[in-house]
Amino acid sequence: MFEGFFKRLGGFKDSRSAAVLISAVFVVVVLLASVFIHQAQKNYLERAIGVSAQNIENTITKKTFDIIGAIGRMGTRWQKNNGTIEQLWRHDASQYVKDIDGVDVLMWIDSDGVLRWSEGRLSVNVPESGFNFFQHGDLKEKLLLSRESKRPEFSKVTKLPGDNYTIHVFYPIWNADVFDGFIGARLDIDVLLSSMIQPSDSSGFVLAATAGEHKVFTADGLYGIDGPQKTFTMNMDADNEGWDFTVYPTTEVLSLFQSPLPLIMALSGFLIGILFYLTMNSRIKAKASAKLLSKEIKRSQQMESQIRHMSKHDALTHLPNRSYLNIYLENKIKECESSGQKIAVMYLNIDDFKQLNDVYTHQLADEVLKIIPGRINQVLKHNSMIAHMGGDEFVICLSENLIEEKMFIYAEDLLKNIRKPISLGSESIRITASIGVCYFPHQGHVVGELITKAEHAMNQAKQIGKDVYTIFDESLESSSLYKAELIQAFNKGIDNNEFEMFFQPRYEIKSGDMVGAEALLRWKKDGKFMSPDSFLDVAEDSGLIVSICNSAFNKAFEQYQQLFNGNPPIMLAINVSAKQLAHPDFLNDLFSMMEAHHFPSEMLEVELTEQTLIENYESSLATLNALSSAEVKIALDDFGTGYSSLSYLKNFPVNVLKIDKSFVKDIHKNESDLELAKAIIAMGKSLKMEVVAEGVEEQKQLQILANEGCQQAQGFYLNKPLPFADFYKLFNHIDNSADQSY
Repeated sequence: MFEGFFKRLGGFKDSRSAAVLISAVFVVVVLLASVFIHQAQKNYLERAIGVSAQNIENTITKKTFDIIGAIGRMGTRWQKNNGTIEQLWRHDASQYVKDIDGVDVLMWIDSDGVLRWSEGRLSVNVPESGFNFFQHGDLKEKLLLSRESKRPEFSKVTKLPGDNYTIHVFYPIWNADVFDGFIGARLDIDVLLSSMIQPSDSSGFVLAATAGEHKVFTADGLYGIDGPQKTFTMNMDADNEGWDFTVYPTTEVLSLFQSPLPLIMALSGFLIGILFYLTMNSRIKAKASAKLLSKEIKRSQQMESQIRHMSKHDALTHLPNRSYLNIYLENKIKECESSGQKIAVMYLNIDDFKQLNDVYTHQLADEVLKIIPGRINQVLKHNSMIAHMGGDEFVICLSENLIEEKMFIYAEDLLKNIRKPISLGSESIRITASIGVCYFPHQGHVVGELITKAEHAMNQAKQIGKDVYTIFDESLESSSLYKAELIQAFNKGIDNNEFEMFFQPRYEIKSGDMVGAEALLRWKKDGKFMSPDSFLDVAEDSGLIVSICNSAFNKAFEQYQQLFNGNPPIMLAINVSAKQLAHPDFLNDLFSMMEAHHFPSEMLEVELTEQTLIENYESSLATLNALSSAEVKIALDDFGTGYSSLSYLKNFPVNVLKIDKSFVKDIHKNESDLELAKAIIAMGKSLKMEVVAEGVEEQKQLQILANEGCQQAQGFYLNKPLPFADFYKLFNHIDNSADQSY
């Protein structure tokens, strides 16, 4: 590196003085660099601690305000609704406690400081109703301050048994100028702060928190070390009693910033200076630099090659990705257009892969995905191109010597090979796949068209029952187009109030009196009523069933209210799907509509199928218990056609069993159907439930049901579903000769 310098010095370059001078200058420069690096390390460490502290402070502030906001939403809902009923409050509170880390207990405290309602996590000590917060000086002070400021307030820290600490937050509830008490929350500080910050082994920094004289939190059980640290104070309410937070690096991070590099550099510089004085010359340095440059060039070429590979291949399976597949297929199509060869595109999707992720770990599921290409190659003998489209989807392209008639052999062998057990450690996993097949040139000429049609065929295989393959045909494409058009029509129908309810009367068999009606959804599209079978499945799959039914329910409640004016009470039954029941606003929307139309809850019956109940057992149970607490009746529809089990009837608050019409249809001429109906009636009676027979179309059927003790019935023999105007006339015994039932 000094060759040019020597040339300028001329004869001085070979003198001893020149060597000493150059060596000395070199050593001084290295020492200065060492000092600079040491100072830079110190500055970087302090800056890193500061940035980490600022990030932690921002995170704690945001998440604390998120919790306050969540508690505040309960108070806002209270204010908006001018109070709330206990079961709705408890339902909301239990969800908040379950969803918000660190919140142990949620409470409603009245304006006198007395605890009225509380909901807490399992295994925690929940304060009992009647506990008076005003009898505790610190808590009373905070409650009064919160009421006066109309802002949330935090209490002082309280030590729990063991090493945990807790703190209370109070949110005041005001209705205009009327004070309605507080929404209170008890927070577990250790859980709360642990959920807000990253673990030290991933972030490299440790957080400790002190409230007054209490050291309330130290992340990962670690304690402070001597050295650089950053302290900041936070206060979330009106007083000046804040918390001090200290951020300091772990020993691993500290060792990175306080490396021995400066000392090594200084010693190395001194040694190099001596060596330079003795032996170093510009030729050797030039050779060393050239060698280093050669290595860098080689490394750069390797990295460039790796980047090119990664841009066209999947990181998990190392298979070609979607981008590579598009290029490959475009080239293959051009080749086959000139040679007359065919191409088969197979779209393969692992069945129920999400369930595999839920049951096992994501790492194990990834290992399954890595095994799939090998299973495919075992069948196709590497005469194909396999691409990973992401997730659980693969595309296989076959072109050479393709005989279309033999594709079913490939597909069947693929499905059979994928079914074989996969052994991963102690686990033995069985999976299946669904395959869709599309051909070039018969069913498409461009890449996107071929892949899309193969995917349509795969989706059809899923609907058939999975673990099968399907060849694309034009009916699949028209079916997809029909569904897309139907979804657009749904949105238009909701806006134009095209959805309404028809009412099918339900009768007491013994007396013949009308005791209720089932509301059935109808869609008047372009002036004609569509069969529910033609659109309900699409509405359910698209998620629009919630908006459609809410609109129809609201109108039905408004109409049905007319029947309560001076008449004997009559039950209204509504059907609720799985997506409606699982919707987070289902209860709130239903109760709001009932309240808006003054609909008595004891006159409402919610009908659900057995499959709807078991799709999300815990959530369904909580929702039905809330309905039952509000005196809404629960009916199990189509009983006997699903996963019938006495445990469902025992665990769920079911009031009514409805015998499916498939058992009633041949009850007068099929002994098996009769025995099934008798068993259901007997079961319902023993469980003290009302039993309703659906689909009664003949007098003989009704007579048999009466003989067996069935209490109620509905069906075309008794009456068809009617628009509300006709149903109103029927209910009020008004002559209506025109039959407008559907």
